[in-house]
Amino acid sequence: MRTKVTILFSMLYSLFFYAQSTMNIHQNNGDVLKIPLNTIDSVTYTIFNSDNTPIIQSVTIEQIPALNGTNIKFKIVVSSISPVDWLNSSFYGPSGNLYGGGSGIQFSETSKGIWEYTRTDFVSKWSPSGEYYYSGISVKNAAELTSKVWSYKVSTKITNSEIATTPIIQNVSLQQSSTSNGTDVKFNIIVASNAPVDWLNSSFYGPNGNIYGGGSGIQFSETSKGIWEYTRTDFVSKWSPSGEYYYNGISVKNQGELKSNVWSKPVSIKITNLEIAKTPVIKSITLEKVSKTDGTDIKLKIIVESNAPVNWLNSSFYGPSGNLSGGGSGVMFTETSKGIWEYNRTDFVSKWSPSGEYYYSGVSVENEGKLKSTVWTGSLKTSIMN
Repeated sequence: MRTKVTILFSMLYSLFFYAQSTMNIHQNNGDVLKIPLNTIDSVTYTIFNSDNTPIIQSVTIEQIPALNGTNIKFKIVVSSISPVDWLNSSFYGPSGNLYGGGSGIQFSETSKGIWEYTRTDFVSKWSPSGEYYYSGISVKNAAELTSKVWSYKVSTKITNSEIATTPIIQNVSLQQSSTSNGTDVKFNIIVASNAPVDWLNSSFYGPNGNIYGGGSGIQFSETSKGIWEYTRTDFVSKWSPSGEYYYNGISVKNQGELKSNVWSKPVSIKITNLEIAKTPVIKSITLEKVSKTDGTDIKLKIIVESNAPVNWLNSSFYGPSGNLSGGGSGVMFTETSKGIWEYNRTDFVSKWSPSGEYYYSGVSVENEGKLKSTVWTGSLKTSIMN
């Protein structure tokens, strides 16, 4: 930790002038630097402590006029011995939470031990007028140490003249077309709104349950005045189970932060596939450590037996300080021989990270037949000394 301390001499100068006419600064190389007191306005120096916990020095925001709205420039400055690589924050407006959570972000070292990150958030001219603010701001460094949450208010007020109205979904349709590897499902939605439509909520289901779902920022296209359209294509593999595929919970939101009603009509199709997938089996998982100048690479290699392509991996990665990453994600395995699939990934452990045991847990895979392997029970541990 570094703490900057400034000593002001403007009031003290007359008290010390006759007692001592110079300031002696003892440098690390043994030299003594002598500076006349009558030439000093202030002195700034840094105190180093062994604690590597990052400390937020400042958080500032600035409004910048932009085309169709306002840019809010968010800037955070942190002191930390090791690199700062994670930011937690939430952004709110008059209608509630706009986004929030934590994400890996590479801060820039602007001077020794001082790290800075700047981002810009856009508030549309259609957004409601009022207070916009950030909350729950904290950071984490490469040593896996987390700062205290910034306790000061970080807010700004925005006044907009445009008044948005609630969007209305006009139509939702599906169209399927066969491909060599399965079926493309074309999803089309049309919305009436005086403000741009930029958010879609929907979930996609198959015979085995939910395939994906949630909300995401999406830019709809204005096909005519006040009419907005979005088209996407979802792929159903030839190995997927036959039966009904459908969308649920469909709603949209516009730049006025106004949400439509959920579409109440059925949106489904039936797909018949001839291929029969078998449950995938994990044959082996190996770990390899590779030392680097800035840390250690942990290489994970997974071999799976499956008659259908393997396209999903579940796993969690832990270190001495707890969970580092985890969950499931779409991953394309490579077929190295008939029915044998391989995937390689590399996780990096910084030289600043704590020494101890690093390991993977809950490792399983899924194939295009929507069938899941059993969880790997073998040891996936390695020790790192930093």
